[in-house]
Amino acid sequence: MVIAYVSTVDKGCVTQLRDEFEDVKNLDSIDEFINFYASGKSRDIVLIYRVNSEADLNKLTEIHFGNNIYIIVIGQRNIEMSLRAGKIGVDSYVSEDEVNPDVIRTIVVKSQNVIKKRRGQSNISVLAGISGGV
Repeated sequence: MVIAYVSTVDKGCVTQLRDEFEDVKNLDSIDEFINFYASGKSRDIVLIYRVNSEADLNKLTEIHFGNNIYIIVIGQRNIEMSLRAGKIGVDSYVSEDEVNPDVIRTIVVKSQNVIKKRRGQSNISVLAGISGGV
């Protein structure tokens, strides 16, 4: 599993995440993350995205993610932003006031189970038959 931390302001959180997890990527923009995601779609990814405004949050609406990604947004303590994040499909919204390494670690550990469940619920049907006639 890869943890991708996207933030333009708080770089200290990445150092703490690297102490806990092996594969942590620090990215400066959501566009940089999209390029990273496109190159390795088969891997499970936890996206931790720190937003400063609703415009930053709305950038997620333009992206179509697969079942192998879990999205955590860190933002302002704002009900409208939290509800908007849920509507977009964000899995966890954490306010800046409540965020700390223990909270992030707990969410990342839970995310592994969610990703496994999503992959197990794929809607693939296999139809087989024998064709022939007289």
